[in-house]
Amino acid sequence: MATLTAAITLTSAAGGPFSDALSTSLSTTYTVDLANEIKKIKLTGSAIQIQEATLTGATLLVVKNIGTTAGTHYVKVHNSATDTIGSTRIATLDVGEVAIIPGSGAQDVYVTGTSAEYVEVMIFTIAASDRS
Repeated sequence: MATLTAAITLTSAAGGPFSDALSTSLSTTYTVDLANEIKKIKLTGSAIQIQEATLTGATLLVVKNIGTTAGTHYVKVHNSATDTIGSTRIATLDVGEVAIIPGSGAQDVYVTGTSAEYVEVMIFTIAASDRS
């Protein structure tokens, strides 16, 4: 078994939209049984399915945009073969950004991005002891 920790820290100075300085940190640790899949995918410009709804148990999907030009080559993660920002989009990732998406495994997930760019995908099964 391995441990995977997802963490985020948000910090801002006083002024602007905030009257006070803000600092908050969130962290969640998952025990994972194994990596079901680890793969590097070459994008085609069309939707590519990265997770099928046939997985059982709780999963942790990790998607990283490993494209070449920040601000130009975005990867869109969505739960339908047709990506719609208002209803099916899960995340939009710029180059170097990572999405950690917990789920039941019982959902199709797709990525779309610029043809000939790449995305890394990892799917972990969460240990039974960490499932709620």
